[in-house]
Amino acid sequence: MDFKTTSKYFDDISNVFRYIGFGALAVGVVLFLLNLILDMFQLMSMGIILIVIGVVLVVFDSGRRTKDTDLEKFIHLELDKMPEKAADKMESDRRHLHEIQKYEFYSYDFRDLDSVKVKRGSDSRLRSSKVYYTALYYVTEAHHAKVMIYENGFSLLKYDRTENLTEIPEENLESAELVQKTVSVMPVGAKGPSEYTYALINIATSDGKVISFPAKNDATSDDVVATINRSIRKRKLEAGE
Repeated sequence: MDFKTTSKYFDDISNVFRYIGFGALAVGVVLFLLNLILDMFQLMSMGIILIVIGVVLVVFDSGRRTKDTDLEKFIHLELDKMPEKAADKMESDRRHLHEIQKYEFYSYDFRDLDSVKVKRGSDSRLRSSKVYYTALYYVTEAHHAKVMIYENGFSLLKYDRTENLTEIPEENLESAELVQKTVSVMPVGAKGPSEYTYALINIATSDGKVISFPAKNDATSDDVVATINRSIRKRKLEAGE
């Protein structure tokens, strides 16, 4: 990943050059149009000079920034590698896995605000400097059903990655839920804090552990929670619990 480009997205860059550039462009266009009306060569010359200056300043200002679309492009290039990373991780730890169903999630991670930067993009969307990918697999191994959860969180500021693979036998699944949490964030360059609500999937096991990972509040998240809880109900019903 090009950290120089992605980290630049979260820099607090002054808008002075942008404002001056657009201002020069506007005045230059007005002077150029006045020349057409008044037929004054001096106005046209000044207008062209200001237009050129304005274009140079706007281009220079744009070169200092990373656009929302550019950041998303780098993120998706990294996400495209995740299925292979997950497969390699499971292959190194386990053998003879038969995949039944697979769910994938990715989201900007807002859980640890002390370790990330937050920026509001030109599209008004809040983004954090950490992205979290999770793949949840329903698999069987030697005819034994289990859930495998592959997690990979990576920073957009520097090389800082966490990778984890969790295996949960189906009989150890206790519950699953989709929860929403609201936090107060201070976006880079903002005058005041903003509230942001993000979604988490929490999966509890019979030994008291809770595996939690960011997700989106959408149909896919609802489906994985419903699938796990349906499996739990079926198991308990068969066991007569």
